[in-house]
Amino acid sequence: MNCEYFLAVRKVLNQTSLCLMFCSCLFILSVMVLIIHHLLFSFIDFLQKIKSQKCTLTKVIQPLPHPFVCLFDSVR
Repeated sequence: MNCEYFLAVRKVLNQTSLCLMFCSCLFILSVMVLIIHHLLFSFIDFLQKIKSQKCTLTKVIQPLPHPFVCLFDSVR
């Protein structure tokens, strides 16, 4: 009788642990999906901001003028 009781308790504990592992895996997956979703939409917003500013590569690549050139231009 004691042996059957312990086997039943062991079976319930095994099922409970499997259920907890499954729930924890679902939780971890949902957190990963939320992080990826947030990163994806942040990147899309970033691309839309760049597009709205009409930023071209030529404007980004152009070097800044030398500070002495700016000083001499202001003196003239």
